[in-house]
Amino acid sequence: MKTKLTGKSLLSSSAVKKLRIELDRLKVQAALFFKRSDIFYLTGMDTAGVLIIKEAEALLYYPATEREILTNKNPLKIKLREYITALPWKEIFNRIGQTGRPGRTGCLEIALDIKGLDFKRYGIIKENCRNILDLDGFVRDMRVIKTRAEVELIKRSASHTVKIMDSIKIKEWEGKTEAALAGYISTRTWENGMSGPAFTPIVSTLKNSVYPHHIPGRDIIRDLVMIDMGSKYKGYCSDLTRTFILDKFINDSALNGFYESLERAKENAVSVLKPGVRCDRVYREAKESLEKDNLADYFIHGLGHGVGIDIHERPFLRAGCKEILKEGMVVTVEPGIYIKGSGGIRLEDMYIITKKGSQKLTKKYL
Repeated sequence: MKTKLTGKSLLSSSAVKKLRIELDRLKVQAALFFKRSDIFYLTGMDTAGVLIIKEAEALLYYPATEREILTNKNPLKIKLREYITALPWKEIFNRIGQTGRPGRTGCLEIALDIKGLDFKRYGIIKENCRNILDLDGFVRDMRVIKTRAEVELIKRSASHTVKIMDSIKIKEWEGKTEAALAGYISTRTWENGMSGPAFTPIVSTLKNSVYPHHIPGRDIIRDLVMIDMGSKYKGYCSDLTRTFILDKFINDSALNGFYESLERAKENAVSVLKPGVRCDRVYREAKESLEKDNLADYFIHGLGHGVGIDIHERPFLRAGCKEILKEGMVVTVEPGIYIKGSGGIRLEDMYIITKKGSQKLTKKYL
């Protein structure tokens, strides 16, 4: 049965329920969330502000600048409070509970994901609350395993990204600038119900391809071009990288022989993408494959990362990462080699961890 794609928060009701169980276990009055992607995950509303979850109440304070975004977008019927310029801290603490310290308006105990909070806000909360418990990524732990509905949204985003990449006839872009091609890609990410680019497209010609996160500029496409791009659909991202070598450049390029080595490294890594495997094991498969071709020293970044509401989220396929792959995780596999004086190549696709292995997501579905 095909999952119906709606504008509702895909996990919000069950996620909030799990969160309230955790609050009861911790014996705290409320949990506060400031990270935009966490607020979207829990409420279905893509806004800045602060979300307060209590045992029997959910309340969202949002800036007036986001008013239009929230119009008719409150699937869980959460109470909304608008503010201008600065968060109304006194009202927020009063809303949470009683005075935490003598003579001060505040609260007794709250839970926060401290890692996702800036120092200034943490200081204000600490000043007004008797005790702060660290949720330590509780919501991120839920977000890392995608539901069927989330996967369908990611597939839709990935399918559109692949279509854009396939539409690029690289010979037609010869003589044009990196920036022009990046602009074309960005424009296309607004088509067919998409909500724009998941990140600023990376378009790099030969001399710039040695920099993995190059910002497109006025350099002319004439030999090699690396394209890293993604679309966003109903809050969910996709990520895809391809490297194109123009025909007339093939015979002169040392990189031509490296392309097959990179493909092998990618295939070897994908072969161990399955539940129960540590993230750093997947990274090692690619690294060791490149070592056989004396290219490992030119592989200068992690192998991949999780993708969902954020373009970079857990898990991370990199050296030293002990996290275990689980069914429902969505990751990229993107080995790359970067040789100063020659150039860079990167290949990237997205995969979902299945019951016994993995499935490629960056392909056409429609």
